[in-house]
Amino acid sequence: MQIDIDKIKPYPVYIVTVTLWALIAPGYLILYLFKPQLFEETDIFKLTILAISMTGPVLFGNVFLILGTAFKKSRSYTQLHWASGRSILISSLFLLPIFYLPILVGYCLRYSIRSVINLILICEVLAIMFLFGLHWLTGKPDGVGPDGDGGNKPGVKTIQNP
Repeated sequence: MQIDIDKIKPYPVYIVTVTLWALIAPGYLILYLFKPQLFEETDIFKLTILAISMTGPVLFGNVFLILGTAFKKSRSYTQLHWASGRSILISSLFLLPIFYLPILVGYCLRYSIRSVINLILICEVLAIMFLFGLHWLTGKPDGVGPDGDGGNKPGVKTIQNP
């Protein structure tokens, strides 16, 4: 099977690279810094599954939260399909400070792994509050255009509630 490199677009490759980096690397780092014996004794497959199980729920929770707000605003499946790759990328980039800041604080202050996980959960709750606040600040009621004129511009179709 041959792969034509000219047909590969950079944006999907970027999304996959950033997502895998955000999904696997924080779990490896947590295990390496706070459970070094487990990190050295476990084979790479089990270590990868353990790393994904630590970061996966947070990543996919953020993806579904961002997708839900994107669908609520657009109400279009074609725009939702386009937004799915973007939401995975945003969630992956959003995940990096949620994990790396508590890991850094926990490592510098010699916290236990339980305290670091608690800090990660606190950062995730703050991130969810930030996302909801951002959605609340940027959200507009149905039928209101960007200028607040009711959306009655020529050629612009708004969705009315039944």
